[in-house]
Amino acid sequence: TTSRVINIGSRFVLLFEITNVLVSIISMFIRRQEVWGIFTRCYKFDEEMTVLKMVLDHKKNLKRFVVVALLMVAVFTTMTVITDYYLFLSIDPAISMFLIPSYNVINASMTTSLMSIAFTLYAIFLRFQLVNDSLKKFFVTEEEDEPKAQKTSTLLCKIIAKLADQHDSLVDIINLFNKCFSFQLMNVIAGMFLTNIFRF
Repeated sequence: TTSRVINIGSRFVLLFEITNVLVSIISMFIRRQEVWGIFTRCYKFDEEMTVLKMVLDHKKNLKRFVVVALLMVAVFTTMTVITDYYLFLSIDPAISMFLIPSYNVINASMTTSLMSIAFTLYAIFLRFQLVNDSLKKFFVTEEEDEPKAQKTSTLLCKIIAKLADQHDSLVDIINLFNKCFSFQLMNVIAGMFLTNIFRF
């Protein structure tokens, strides 16, 4: 462009985005045991909740996941092809040979990363929802017009203790999630912010 600030800034953003991709990959490699710990704890939560006969419908969630993932991939592919076409037309061929592959790698890696983080967070949300559903199943809530037949107080105490333990385990999973992904998400948002400032 004719603006020196935009030219320097856009190069800085590209360098920042490439560095961000590398840092994210290294960060996930270093924290791979902790990331895997999120999934093992979710599995343990599911096993514990089967005692209360409260289970997630994994088949239904898998169908949702496949549909949403395919839609996101379709949108990403379409936008990438359109952007590559305009980059090819508007940029010097010597630069485009470097810029277009860099753009594709950055966007593909960041999109995959954000999708996996979003789906992981949604999986944790579903488990919090399962705890809430369990409370509605076993206890009288304010929303109910007619109180349901209550179980013995001893059994209810065991149920509430079990649900409290399960809620605590979900809070631990959230803490682990924040430890693994908060820095990465902050970098992604910073990259988006800089891209919006220096786009031309």
